[in-house]
Amino acid sequence: MAKIVIDARRLRESTGRYTRELLRELQELDGENDYHVVIHTKDQTHWTPKAKNFTLHVVPYDSYTFGEQLGFARFLYKLKPDLVHFTMPQQPLLYFGKRVTTIHDLTLIRFKNLDKNRFVYAIEQTIFKLLIKNVARRSKVVLTHTKFVKNEIAEYTSVPAEKIYYAYDGAAQLEKLSPTPIKSLVGKNFIFYVGNAFPHKNLDRLIEAFLLLREKHPDLHLALAGKKEFFYQQLEQRYNEVSGVHFLGFITDEQLAWAYKHTTAYVFPSLSEGFGLPGVDAMQHDVPLVSSSATCLPEVYGDAAYYFDPESVEDMAVAIEHVIRSKERRHSLVKNGQEQLKMFSWRKLAIKTHSAYMKALNKAL
Repeated sequence: MAKIVIDARRLRESTGRYTRELLRELQELDGENDYHVVIHTKDQTHWTPKAKNFTLHVVPYDSYTFGEQLGFARFLYKLKPDLVHFTMPQQPLLYFGKRVTTIHDLTLIRFKNLDKNRFVYAIEQTIFKLLIKNVARRSKVVLTHTKFVKNEIAEYTSVPAEKIYYAYDGAAQLEKLSPTPIKSLVGKNFIFYVGNAFPHKNLDRLIEAFLLLREKHPDLHLALAGKKEFFYQQLEQRYNEVSGVHFLGFITDEQLAWAYKHTTAYVFPSLSEGFGLPGVDAMQHDVPLVSSSATCLPEVYGDAAYYFDPESVEDMAVAIEHVIRSKERRHSLVKNGQEQLKMFSWRKLAIKTHSAYMKALNKAL
């Protein structure tokens, strides 16, 4: 029996669904090994172990802090694990025990976060680049979500490809929700995006493409849903007087279900992704998907999306128009989406992750 620690300190952040689903599946999959799940104090009411061989630990250590580097390292040494799975690259460099690390993508290396002081961010980005190479080389196995990112990590870090495992995320577990109408969209013909507004999400170009579309389709609307943090606030300031653009802010699951049910198409304009769960969620809801052709997205979406060059506003507008004008194309995309969904399984991801644990522990599979 091995003692395995899973670092789940970012349980409710953008990659939190991956961690939550992995934990759910592992509890059903492995009843033998001794698991210790570490979550942040802010999340202590959001996860409870259901299996007897899973133990919960709560710590106050944030990423990129001295507390993480010193306190979290000391905490791990006291636990004396046989293996630690860091579900993010952020980890204490002073911990030298056996590890597996999940690297979701290399987006933070490619794009600048303009929300921060440029000089400070340049230092942070340099540190992150060194961190990625360091943890990739020190990890027994590196985990990621797509073949594209696997190859990207191998090239950037010079880690052998056979040391990097990839497994697709699963599709969302759809719950029977009672759709709640979004009043500002009732009776309107709209295209939809939900998610954050970081610069690499490319929402400026999406809005510009929408403005081109509106010249031919004056009744069309664009709905953008997501918590109104810094980048959404900046977008809304730039486009607050543009007719037809709806900044919805945070919406409930019931409102999200209604939006998926009534939208003409889901548009995903991102410049960089490690997997692209929003597009998979659209497939789950039988929504036609119009997607960027960047990074891993064609690998994940296959024939279930109509693609465009995300750096071309004109190409984006043309692709969206092809889909919203053709009922047959929308039907075909939805049908292809149902086939594509068969590729995605949280259980398969958990099995692949478990085999990575066993490899790292030098145990027979």
